[in-house]
Amino acid sequence: MKRREKLVAAPLEGYEPEVGAALWRLDEGRERTLRVLEDLPEGCLDAESGGNTIGTVLYHVALIEADWLFVDILEQAIPPELQRVLPADDRDHQGVLTAVRGESIDQLLSRLDLVRGTLRTRLRGMTQDDFHRPRACPNYDVSPAWVLHHLAQHEAEHRGEIGSIISRVAQATSREVVRSEGFSLDEMVAAVRRASGQFVGLVRSLTPEEGQLPVPAMDWSVSQTASHLIGIVMRGTGDRRRAASVEALGQLNRQQIDELAMSDPAEIADRLEARLETQLGLLSKATGDEAFELHAGLVTDVRTALSYELCDFLLHGLDIARATGRPWTIDPADAALDLRALLPALEPWVRPEVHSGKAQEAEFSFPGPDRAICIEVGGGLYRVTTKPADGSAPEVDPVELLLAVSKRGKGSDPTVAAIASWYKPT
Repeated sequence: MKRREKLVAAPLEGYEPEVGAALWRLDEGRERTLRVLEDLPEGCLDAESGGNTIGTVLYHVALIEADWLFVDILEQAIPPELQRVLPADDRDHQGVLTAVRGESIDQLLSRLDLVRGTLRTRLRGMTQDDFHRPRACPNYDVSPAWVLHHLAQHEAEHRGEIGSIISRVAQATSREVVRSEGFSLDEMVAAVRRASGQFVGLVRSLTPEEGQLPVPAMDWSVSQTASHLIGIVMRGTGDRRRAASVEALGQLNRQQIDELAMSDPAEIADRLEARLETQLGLLSKATGDEAFELHAGLVTDVRTALSYELCDFLLHGLDIARATGRPWTIDPADAALDLRALLPALEPWVRPEVHSGKAQEAEFSFPGPDRAICIEVGGGLYRVTTKPADGSAPEVDPVELLLAVSKRGKGSDPTVAAIASWYKPT
């Protein structure tokens, strides 16, 4: 027989009744949080899912509870014994939660327990009048009764976020994760840093009038194209929205541009530079092997996902340069690195008639690298593999191939033209 549940509130003993009841609600919520955290899949604490990690959220919950207790209720600084386990600020200068990675679940829960135990101890002996007495803080008046209500709500909201993260990670890990080979995370991050620095410099040099110029073959102005890159970086630093299809991605891109509503190139450059700083800080704590959800159901590792961003900086820098008459150079080494990472992750961009049509393949190499790339497509298959270069594969210009695949150039090389014909515009 199923055990009959007993659903009653039991205020903690040793406190004024209202204080004990508020603490019971906090502890009951914590029990629910702990149940959500039971049997986490391996690697789930630090897994990227288009937003915060579970470790980041649990640190945030502990820090906020300590801050409300000491700064607002007790009107004093957080004591050293808690500062030692809460060394990082809650958010960075962009308002994004400080990323916490590399801690075990025991470390994260121990911090939560320490803060909750301190809260119980400090509230013992609090009278009912003091529990309802507003504290005069710099920007508001607040009572301990409201704070404990808020903390219960706050943890409940983040408990829901944790559940969503677990679901997204489980869905991502149940799908095949595309992992491109032949390069390291450090190499990809260095290329993104170079290309983004070049892009930011270009945008910062533009006048407001140049920002209003139309970009050839696009429905965006120069400023809209530049602000699109802010949206791209945001998707790796907190914006969880993903498009279900390549066609829907265009709508999401436009929506982000409209939400940002930025027109001054200098302001766009500053905002983008700050976002990039946040992203590069997060990447310094990553291994590159973490699963990351992109668009159209595609899941890659972080190393491979960065190829999409590198591609956007290289190509949209060219778009803006063409619109404004400014110089723009794509380094062949960066183009080759980007294509090695990007091509295995381009299946959603393969034209449907090519994907389902007759089997085709192309084999080629880039100048310098010692591995040839082979693309097989057709009959419902899309596969990109590499093998040691033996001189039999034709050598192609990586910049020409990148421009041809993205429909920014036709490609005079027959191999380049054939490969480019297989893809939708990127």
